[in-house]
Amino acid sequence: MPSNSEYTIGWIAAIETEFVAASRFLDKRHGRPESQDAADSNSYKLGSMEGHNVVIACLPQGEYGLASAAVVATNMLRSFPNVRIGLMVGIAGGAPRDGHDIRLGDVVVSASSGGKGAVFQYDYGKTIQKKPFTCTQLLNQPPAVLRTAVASLSAQHREDGHDFGSQIDRLLDNSRLEDFRRPPHTSDKLYKPDVVHLNSCSEEWQGFAAMMAAAYAKALLGVLVPERIGKEKTIGEAIGLVEKAMNSVENKVTLLQSNTHIDKLKGWLSPADPSTNANRAKELRHKGTGAWLLENRKFKEWRDGPRRHLWLRALVGCGKTVLCAAVLEQLAKLDDCLVLNFFFDFADTEKQTYDSMLRVLLFQLYLDSPDPESRGYLDKLFQSNRNGQAQPSGHDLWECLKSMLAIQKKVYVVLDALDESETRGDLATWINNVVHEPGLQQLHLIFTSRPESDFDCIPSMIGMDNCIELDKDAVNADIRAYVLSRLQNDRDFKSKNLPADLVEDICNRIGSGADGMFRWAFCQLQTLSAGTNLFDIRSALDDLPSNLEETYKLMLDKIPKDSRKAAISLLTFLAYCERPLKLLEVKDIMATAEAEPEPFDVERRTFDEAILRHCPGMIARISPEEKPYRERVDEFQLAHFSIKEFLLGQPNFTVPTASIRITTTCLSYLVDVGDHHTIHEVRVLFPLAELAAKLWPTHAYQAQASEEMPKITTAVLKLFKNKAAFQIWGQLYQPDRPDNIRPGPPEGSQLYYTSFIGLKQAVIQLLAEGADVDAQGGWYCSALQAASSQRHIDIVDLLLENGADINIYGGYGDVSALQFALLQNHMDMFEFMLKRGADIDAYGGHRFGNALQIASMSNDIDMVRFLLGKGADVNAQGGKYGNALQAASCKGYMEIVELLLEKGAEVNAQGSEFGNALQAASYEGYMEIVKLLLEKGADVNAKGGYFGHALQAASYKGYMEIVELLLEKGADVNAQGGKFGNALQAASYGGYMEIVKLLLEKGADVNAKGGEYGSALEAASEAGYTKTVALLLEKGARR
Repeated sequence: MPSNSEYTIGWIAAIETEFVAASRFLDKRHGRPESQDAADSNSYKLGSMEGHNVVIACLPQGEYGLASAAVVATNMLRSFPNVRIGLMVGIAGGAPRDGHDIRLGDVVVSASSGGKGAVFQYDYGKTIQKKPFTCTQLLNQPPAVLRTAVASLSAQHREDGHDFGSQIDRLLDNSRLEDFRRPPHTSDKLYKPDVVHLNSCSEEWQGFAAMMAAAYAKALLGVLVPERIGKEKTIGEAIGLVEKAMNSVENKVTLLQSNTHIDKLKGWLSPADPSTNANRAKELRHKGTGAWLLENRKFKEWRDGPRRHLWLRALVGCGKTVLCAAVLEQLAKLDDCLVLNFFFDFADTEKQTYDSMLRVLLFQLYLDSPDPESRGYLDKLFQSNRNGQAQPSGHDLWECLKSMLAIQKKVYVVLDALDESETRGDLATWINNVVHEPGLQQLHLIFTSRPESDFDCIPSMIGMDNCIELDKDAVNADIRAYVLSRLQNDRDFKSKNLPADLVEDICNRIGSGADGMFRWAFCQLQTLSAGTNLFDIRSALDDLPSNLEETYKLMLDKIPKDSRKAAISLLTFLAYCERPLKLLEVKDIMATAEAEPEPFDVERRTFDEAILRHCPGMIARISPEEKPYRERVDEFQLAHFSIKEFLLGQPNFTVPTASIRITTTCLSYLVDVGDHHTIHEVRVLFPLAELAAKLWPTHAYQAQASEEMPKITTAVLKLFKNKAAFQIWGQLYQPDRPDNIRPGPPEGSQLYYTSFIGLKQAVIQLLAEGADVDAQGGWYCSALQAASSQRHIDIVDLLLENGADINIYGGYGDVSALQFALLQNHMDMFEFMLKRGADIDAYGGHRFGNALQIASMSNDIDMVRFLLGKGADVNAQGGKYGNALQAASCKGYMEIVELLLEKGAEVNAQGSEFGNALQAASYEGYMEIVKLLLEKGADVNAKGGYFGHALQAASYKGYMEIVELLLEKGADVNAQGGKFGNALQAASYGGYMEIVKLLLEKGADVNAKGGEYGSALEAASEAGYTKTVALLLEKGARR
């Protein structure tokens, strides 16, 4: 008898009839297995069939389905591990269709056709009325060796037929298995589909059907060569591969899901990329420099020991950012810690605030932290902000970061250039919080800045011993090494073959004269490298400027005369732009000359390699290598923060002067390119267009203090009166909707936009030319509302003098100018509008109604008093909340509710979403306000609003105490109306079992009809509250 390992065919029968049929077709029976795994509960029939050793098993009696079959198959593999082919052989239901009849006893084989299998699990397909059968799931394909055998057997049967019937007859001769023979043909009946019939006929055919299936299975094994089966993987091995593949797929899906979630978090937080600063600093660092800091005792104690905070403070240009790069490089060598960093950057507004820092640190920590609990804090913050649809506050960001940091073992945080932040006060407060937070003992913080007065408080926070001053001698040694390296290795110096005495002289004068300022040394080398002969270099060396300011003045003076205008224009844009400029933007700025007949000429575009030569040493070119190759665009910025400070102090770069230069450049460019091109052509061919469209409004407004403002007014009106250029500008940018990335054509008038921007002279000229002062269009609807939104009181006054309707409303928020001023808390504008005669009770559209309602819903009790004092109608109707009392009641502002009632507010005034104040307070669950309103005479059964009455509103939201109070005060338990028809239906839909019980106890009609769901029972059923359904049925609810 063969050993267990010699059985290669596994045969599973679902029922005893199939098991008997399979056994009859064995050529030889082998008896009991030589052994059986302790966990294997199967009963087997062993034998040989067509040269294969076959093990047959049957599902336990009375058990059916995939789960039972899987258990039997799993147990079989435990005892017979070498099984390579598994067959499921037995009886199935047939589904005949037009053109393909099926009769009892037919054999169906699981061979796919047209991507679909011939054998279905009963619930793997569906038929919808008047539509074809739909496959919803497929059984897996048989292995290739079986599919090939099926094809071979099919061809054989087509050519020669089969003798399954005679085989069955021979096997059943002299047998007691008469019920396995073929029944008479007359018993194979098909019934009309509209007649109810029993399944007795199919039972009569079961034995024969099982024999036919077994006969086919034996014939199939006869086609299979045993040696070929031996080369197939065992089923155990195949399952292992499937599991491995499934695990791989699962891991990939998990990774994809994780990456998708990370992308969502990144889009939500919008963290800046500090790696650009770190990489730039790393490139600037000369090998070996900064060792004085890395070997400093305090630094080592901070890195390795108990010291938790360090402040490196030094004057401008001393290489603090490069030192930060050195610190990061050293920290990267440490194990079992996290390193976070942020570089504040004067040239990029995305890297200048406390909020930006928190977002970057949070995102870095989320990516790098191995602890899922830590990441979970940011996930929760994301979810609590409507899954990224809302933005968190600075407080929430810090609380989240603090919780994430507290879980880590050790974290290093490196912050550079705090003095380049626009929110220094917030940073100082944050440092104080970090220092005194008991849960952040594992956090090691190092930060750099100049010793500015804003940071005078830091030594008292972290201790004077944790402040590191610049070691000038050590830094000067670094500078000397840096200078020597430049002289020996830079192409500009190597090509000059400088004599040794001159090299030594340069090292001494620049290395020793730098006074710890790397930036000064860098600039002097830039000047010397431009020398065309030894005499020029020696002369420059004899006339070195003593400080950075003198250095920058010399740099400005040395800009060639023929390129001076273009260079000054570029420096102006770089000094005032909120981000680095892209290469193509730079080229178009330099190619625009407003005084020329054709201000912009593509042939004036500077060659790439020539840009830096226009302002040597003052601008830097950045190549963002961290971005994908196709997205890399070289950018330009001022080479150092000290250059920006220097430029802003020069007469030629003051705000009015610079604004004139920027505005005229932008407007000249837009008029020139917008006059003859489509919006698509402009976006493709003129890379400065979008930036120019955004910059000029702000700078035109800032230029009004300049004597050259008439020049700006002329340029603005030239753009606006050029219809094509005006349309192009509006499609590039609309200042009243700055977040609209792809705005359509401008919706407002010329007067509207000049009023919004605040260009008084342009407004005067347009009005003099007959502009319609009340023309509607734009986000704020009219010129008056636009000017009011930006607090341009002088323009509002001018528009009113020219007949503007002071009470006009519409546009964003559907409000008037007075109401918008109130919403924005622009009290100067609000009081001005009142003095000019604005109607204090003017209707302002569906959203806000009137001024008193705005103040009431904003919880501004002082403004409520002010408005009432100015004669505002306490019962003025309109808006989302109907009236001020309803607004305050809905928001839960008790003090304002009391004041309004005291001033005569009608407690039962009807209107809007909640119908009345009582329903609003009941819906929101403000018990004390509900009590107050009832005390003041509110009608407990007042009808109206979305929920019909207060009791339904409170029942829907599940406020048991309010429901009890309303009933106690006489609320009609069966009152009809509103969304749910009655209170019982509302409570049933919400699943509030205790309220349902209370309402029924108080006499609620369990079968009351009406509302969205018809009855309480239907509402509870729809919402899936089975216990509520059971209670209602118990109380007599009818289906």
